Amino acid sequence: MILEAITQQKHPGWASSASVCKEWQFFIEKRNFHQLRLQVSCLDGFERLIIRQRELVQHIWLDIELQKYTCRRCQETESESWTRRNNSMIRNGVWKLFRILSTWKPGNGLALELHAHSPSDSDHWFKNHYFASDDEGNEDETSIHETDRNWHDPRHGWIHGQQVTAPPPSAILALFESIDLRFQEELPQVDRVTCLIIRRQLRRWIDPNSLLLILDKLSCLEQLTYEPWRQWRSGWRVLNDKRKCQYHFDIFGY
Repeated sequence: MILEAITQQKHPGWASSASVCKEWQFFIEKRNFHQLRLQVSCLDGFERLIIRQRELVQHIWLDIELQKYTCRRCQETESESWTRRNNSMIRNGVWKLFRILSTWKPGNGLALELHAHSPSDSDHWFKNHYFASDDEGNEDETSIHETDRNWHDPRHGWIHGQQVTAPPPSAILALFESIDLRFQEELPQVDRVTCLIIRRQLRRWIDPNSLLLILDKLSCLEQLTYEPWRQWRSGWRVLNDKRKCQYHFDIFGY
C-alpha cells in the first residue's frame, strides 16, 4: 500500500526510495522503467542500463528536439538547408537508438514510439496545438497545456486567448515538412521491438521509403500504429494519396 502510494504520487526524488530495501527497489524500478521518455541527449545514459533494468522496459518514446526558430522564420517554409539539418538530427537520433537496442535480446514485448518537433512550434502561431505524445504518462503536461489559455500575442494572431488571425499557409507548411531517413550507415537490426508507434502529434511527413527502412530492421514487429496527416493542399493531396496507397501495399506485401 505504501509503495503504491509513493509510485502514484511521484514526488521529486521519489525514485530514491528504491534504496530502502530490495523489495522496494524491485517495485519502484518496475514502475520507473516501465515507460521511458527519451531525448537524444539521454541516449548515452540509456545505453548504460544494466540487463536487469532492460527487462523492465515496455515502452520507449524517443522525442527528437529539432532546431528552435525565431519570428524571422515563423512565417516561412523551411529552407532546404534548415530541413537538411533537421533531418540530420532525426537520422542521428533514430540510428543511435537502434544501435543501442540492437544489443537487446528478444524478450518481453517492447513498444517504440518515434516523435520529433521543434520547441518553437507552439511559441508562435500554433499555441493551441499539442505537439507531445498522448500516452498515459503525460497527464501533467496535458493539464498545463489546457490551463494556459490566456495567450496575448497580436503579432501571431492571438488576442486575449482567442485566435483572431489564421496562420499563413507558409507557416502551416513548415509544420508538415518531409522527413528523409536515408542513413549514411546501415540501420542496425533490432529484435526486441514488437510495436512501432508514430502518432498524429508528429506533423512532419515521413517519406515512405524512409519508413520502410525502419520497418525492415524491426525483425519481430507485430503491430504498427501510424497516424499520418493528409496533405491540406488539394493538388498535393491527390499525389500523396497515391503514394500512400502504393506504400501501404509495400508494407503489407500485397
